[in-house]
Amino acid sequence: MLRRPRGAQGASSIVMAVVTTLIVVGCTSTTTDGAVTPPPDVNTVFQFESEQLADNDLGVSPRITVGVLVPNAYFSSDDRFPVLYFLPGYTAYDTAADMPDVLGEALNATEPMIVVTVTGANELGGGWYTDSTATGNWEQALVTEIVPYIDDHYRTIESPAARGLAGHSMGGYGALTIGMKHADVFGSVFAMSPAVAGARGIGAPELFGSESGAWRVLSALEALDGLEGEALLDAMSSSGASYEFSYGTAFAPSPEPPYFRYPYAKVDGGVVRDDAVWALWQAGFGEVDAEIAQHREALASLEALGLDCGRNDEYQWIFEGCDFVDAELTAQGVPHVYTVHNGTHTNRFAQRMTDVMLPFFAEVFGKHEEP
Repeated sequence: MLRRPRGAQGASSIVMAVVTTLIVVGCTSTTTDGAVTPPPDVNTVFQFESEQLADNDLGVSPRITVGVLVPNAYFSSDDRFPVLYFLPGYTAYDTAADMPDVLGEALNATEPMIVVTVTGANELGGGWYTDSTATGNWEQALVTEIVPYIDDHYRTIESPAARGLAGHSMGGYGALTIGMKHADVFGSVFAMSPAVAGARGIGAPELFGSESGAWRVLSALEALDGLEGEALLDAMSSSGASYEFSYGTAFAPSPEPPYFRYPYAKVDGGVVRDDAVWALWQAGFGEVDAEIAQHREALASLEALGLDCGRNDEYQWIFEGCDFVDAELTAQGVPHVYTVHNGTHTNRFAQRMTDVMLPFFAEVFGKHEEP
């Protein structure tokens, strides 16, 4: 496991976040009097108005909650700093505001870096950091909007070697897949308990392979008949099948309400699967081996690639998925670090962030001087 000394124990405490309510349009923020100004160079949480999420078919909000956390060293020099982008998990709305407490002293006791939290939660729980006509282009929002915005408004080192991408659960999936597609933007990747399926794919009963689960979702879909616009989104958000709705709208979008295709249908009193639609669902987080093979060269070009998960994860398919990813990366000859702890999906989240994730990126960033 990559580790780097944390520095002196007496490092001063981090400046606490100033939580603001800036509505960011493009590369500027607009105040109540109409004046256009950039956000201040302080720790902040703001709403980023994304053009990539605008005009999505389902009508989910185009605003992304973004948090920027800077080290104390940012205020004591004119240096430029590397940036770690962190993607929270499904329904993790508050991670950006919580990040000062999560990282605590650790950010100031390691290689100085800016931490930017990009929240992927939406009305259905999450957009899965993927591009979709139904819920918006989350991947493009991060790569083409938020990264340039941060580079324009903060003293960053504008180099892939000085940009890292990490995430947990849904965000771990996002970090892994966006990282392999955009190695020219993010030079290092760390996935914590990523939502990826193992050898069983999404057909595992605890995912989308159970007949009883299909009946439940089909009943929920019937409740959406005839609904459009805000009424449809509200009904989908409050449904007991919102997780399946979020997955379907992300990976199998459709131009007609409810704006996604479901692989099961009721036929003659039973449930029948449409294999063509199933292939779209499987291609979400059920075919990570194919994605690794497709992007092997990009993955191998990364400064560092890390994978971390808990063997007691209550979602055992995620632990199986991590083992599967590790095996596939090894088979493809992609250098990486794989660490396993005894925790569950979330009970060691803060500890893994400070004791494993930060040292991982500190070692990567510490190898490069500011250009």
